[in-house]
Amino acid sequence: MIATGNAVGSNPQPMTLDTQMTLALLQELLMALRANDADQHNWQSEVNQPVNLLP
Repeated sequence: MIATGNAVGSNPQPMTLDTQMTLALLQELLMALRANDADQHNWQSEVNQPVNLLP
């Protein structure tokens, strides 16, 4: 059972612009961190490959 005041859409005030900007910046940061992690993983897999020094 949902208590009164905790239901979805029970907040009559929309998010402020500051809150929206903060959430947008956090989302961008998380996406950048995930992309960087994927790049790091690919780089490490390439580094661990054997190197052929013979012609």
